[in-house]
Amino acid sequence: LQSINTTTAFTKPVNSHNFLHRCHRKTILPPRHTTITTTMTSLPPSIITSITKIDDLITTDAGGRGMKHLVVPGDLHASAEILARLKPRHTSSSSPSSKSSSSKDDSASSSSNNKPRVIILTGFPCCTTHIPPMETDGLASVAIARAVVKMGYDAVLVTEECNGPVFEAAVEEEEYSSVRLSFYPSSSTSSKSSMSSSKWTKDNEEDLKQLANDADLIIACERAGPAADGNCYTMRGINMNEKGLIAPLHDIVTHARSSSSSSVDNINSNNNNNN
Repeated sequence: LQSINTTTAFTKPVNSHNFLHRCHRKTILPPRHTTITTTMTSLPPSIITSITKIDDLITTDAGGRGMKHLVVPGDLHASAEILARLKPRHTSSSSPSSKSSSSKDDSASSSSNNKPRVIILTGFPCCTTHIPPMETDGLASVAIARAVVKMGYDAVLVTEECNGPVFEAAVEEEEYSSVRLSFYPSSSTSSKSSMSSSKWTKDNEEDLKQLANDADLIIACERAGPAADGNCYTMRGINMNEKGLIAPLHDIVTHARSSSSSSVDNINSNNNNNN
């Protein structure tokens, strides 16, 4: 793994596989053929101090999982810089057809096309015997969405239908009214195992491509990601795909990487997320 110096400006085509830098909570993948400047001079000293305090807290490896060696100094600062300097690179198209609460869709459709758009992937439905099955860690994504909106950007929270009630309750306050929710069905082929009310279709896949194309930044917060065999597992090795809980939302990242359309930022608390 090659560390990215936070004072370096990438002005040449970047291979995201060579420039992967990771700690136990965050992964930044600079998109190919994209210029990223991560000097910290534009952030006020008070903000840098606050970020440093947060960084000290989240890199302690409080659970004793042996993650300390994965910490990359300056990682969180670089992420904050990318978010603070975000500029729109796209002209938004029509909203995807995935299920969402109507009030959030209305606010999304009326948002300005010249705002930077941040896609936040979330949902780790590892509580497989519960309804809803999502663990609470992913609710940090709501706080991120709130910050994104307050910065004047568009925020879209993307997760599975089975996690939908949790996020609908989390954003019902007026201050979250401009946060858009986008829910997708499980891709499970078994109707008995799926908790989704609908089935995965080609239209859903096209929606993901459109989201990736419209995004200026993609943040994955406590998001399940596929293992080498293509399935998503809990820390105890439970296959969440077999339980009908997972939609292939990681394809948004795949589409973004292939088109070099956006930056990707990953926030985890465990080493089974997005790996």
